[in-house]
Amino acid sequence: MRGWLECDNDQLDGIKAIIAAHDKGWDYSKYWAFPELGSLGQFAFYGGSIREQATDWLLDQIREMATLTGVDEDNPWVHGMFLASHEVDGMSEWLVSGGQLVITPADPKYHPFDA
Repeated sequence: MRGWLECDNDQLDGIKAIIAAHDKGWDYSKYWAFPELGSLGQFAFYGGSIREQATDWLLDQIREMATLTGVDEDNPWVHGMFLASHEVDGMSEWLVSGGQLVITPADPKYHPFDA
């Protein structure tokens, strides 16, 4: 599992609060990273291998994060993309945009990243 969300400062605070609220003490929560970027747009990155049983746990977080709105009138929503690999089902693309999470089969151009 790997991906990112782009957001503003307030949304990043919301993302961190969602992660904390969903923390079950699993190492999976530690796979989130937040580079210090100052006043420009912010990013939340996720990267790590998770068990299939934890997929819904992560999906619930990302769905909740997708609903966070910000101050930018032109693009008020958190947005981003994740690539999820599955040993049987293959790779899927999780797109976060417009307050929603949409899951589709990954574009073949991403197959070299299927781990």
